[in-house]
Amino acid sequence: MVVDSIVVVPWDFSEHSQSALDFALKQNLPQNIRVICVLERPSPYAAQMLWGDDAEQTACNKCAEQFFEVVDKSKYPGLEFVAEFGDPAAVIVRFAKQLEAGVIVISTHGRTGIKRLMLGSVAQKVSQSAACPVMLLPNAWFEAEKKRMSGVSAASS
Repeated sequence: MVVDSIVVVPWDFSEHSQSALDFALKQNLPQNIRVICVLERPSPYAAQMLWGDDAEQTACNKCAEQFFEVVDKSKYPGLEFVAEFGDPAAVIVRFAKQLEAGVIVISTHGRTGIKRLMLGSVAQKVSQSAACPVMLLPNAWFEAEKKRMSGVSAASS
């Protein structure tokens, strides 16, 4: 899947999004990858809630700091991270369109039944409305990759 165009990888600090980023990094140069984390605005009824542009910018900056604590920036020169507020699917699709991305690499979390009905599927919404191809990395792939990686680390010990 090596492409010269921009690859968008949505990020939610889950093992699934880490695996999607790892997959994208194996296939593409870091400088072609844009990671986006979509944050939800807090409830206006939350106790002691002071919110506004400054608070949003602070939250986005903190999110970026936390991302680069998980992902070593020095190992991936040019890797870019952006945090925004809004509806996750809509923000991801808009972000990819603005960048004229070649592909979105997104993991699914494997929710089924009532959880999927109640929470919906960001990956599904993105795949239905994106203006570029969307590579879905299903939960079964994630589980197989996790098993494969645990076997590799056990063998190297």
